[in-house]
Amino acid sequence: GKVQVVMGLLVDSFGRPVGYELFSGNTFDGKTLPFALKSLKRRFGIRRVIIVADKGIASKVNLKEITDSGYSYIFAYRLKSAPDKIKEEALKGNYTDAPSGPDMFKYKAIDYTHSFYHDSKKIDLFQKIIITYSEARAKKDRIDRQRQVEKAQALLGDISKIKAQNKRGAKKYISQDATDINYSLNTDAIKNDEKFDGYYAISTNEKDITEEDVVAAYHNLYKIEHSFRLMKSNLEVAPIFVWTPKRIAGHFVVCFLAFLLERHLEYKLYKNNIAASADKIRDALNSLNLAKVEAKDSCFFIKTKAEDLAYKILQVLKITSPKNVTPVSELNL
Repeated sequence: GKVQVVMGLLVDSFGRPVGYELFSGNTFDGKTLPFALKSLKRRFGIRRVIIVADKGIASKVNLKEITDSGYSYIFAYRLKSAPDKIKEEALKGNYTDAPSGPDMFKYKAIDYTHSFYHDSKKIDLFQKIIITYSEARAKKDRIDRQRQVEKAQALLGDISKIKAQNKRGAKKYISQDATDINYSLNTDAIKNDEKFDGYYAISTNEKDITEEDVVAAYHNLYKIEHSFRLMKSNLEVAPIFVWTPKRIAGHFVVCFLAFLLERHLEYKLYKNNIAASADKIRDALNSLNLAKVEAKDSCFFIKTKAEDLAYKILQVLKITSPKNVTPVSELNL
């Protein structure tokens, strides 16, 4: 029931793995970034890097680490906990319509300098904060909040369960009186959240790309999330049934190599105008089978029917497809 290991995975814009690092299971996600930055410099000597990540590692110290390393970043930004100046500006309006497409949204950019103290020194960090708004997101936010309100009301009916709840869940809509005994629905918190329905914020220190490109780059973050889902499901990176450091490292090496090969094959197909998911690729390769047939003193392998995608994969990889009937003597077994 304990976390054995934390994996920090770096992927490129297509989702192909660049590298990974392993950390002990009690490592907070936010602590993995500084190490990854040093690893990037040491292993690859990459001059220009724009790191895209969620708000879980967007601490001010991490932003300073990225900036000091000469890199850029695009991170989710906690709008509801932003300084009042930013929240007021976000709710003013004057948004620009993004080009028409499946994800219709509006946006505006706010230049802001975050000042804080680190190691007794004042640090000023320039950020461009891009606020987006969409009706689709507003609808989702309303539905999600109503679900949390209903959970909060259910908790109020059973006070014993309130203390066991996470503050980020339904409990954030429950308030206590000064005695810490009486609980009630926090209508002020509900109304405050309603104001931000449909809004989402992204921060960046990158000055040479457009606001629309920043939003598009952040939306590609799903590729890293999909990568972890793929590794946990198809490649069975977890759960881990070994416990010594050496064997744990070996387990991840094998899983990473398998993931690298899968993503590279997906990319090769994409470059040849063949769209195929990891699941479809796996099913197609598994459909390549030979049936062994023995007749008198002879033995043959007969090719069974395979998916069309399987033959496209062989063609892209320049692998000759097996004959319909192949004598054992012609196979290198």
